[in-house]
Amino acid sequence: MKRYLTTADVAVALNAGAVVATSADAAVVSLATANVNIRAGPSTQYPVIIVLPQGANVVTYGCLAGYTWCDVGFAGRRGAGSSRPISVSSMGAERGF
Repeated sequence: MKRYLTTADVAVALNAGAVVATSADAAVVSLATANVNIRAGPSTQYPVIIVLPQGANVVTYGCLAGYTWCDVGFAGRRGAGSSRPISVSSMGAERGF
C-alpha cells in the first residue's frame, strides 16, 4: 500500500536545514520550467511522490537556505523539489532560485 506524505512529514524532512519562508502566508505561486521530481524529502535519496509537468503552476511554501530544495504543493500533494527548475514571479519579474 502506498503511503502519501502529510504536511507534517514534509516539514520534518525539510527541517534538516534552515528553511526560508515557511508560513502559509509566505506561500507563492511558482512555475515549473521543466519536469520536476517532487520527493518525500530534500534529497535524491527520497522516493519520488509526483512529477510536476513543465509549465505547471505550483505553490511554493519555502526553500532551504541556499535555495537548493523547496517545499512545494501540487495536485493535492506536497513534497520537496529541486529549486533549479522552479521559477517564482517576484514583483512582475520571473526568477529561478
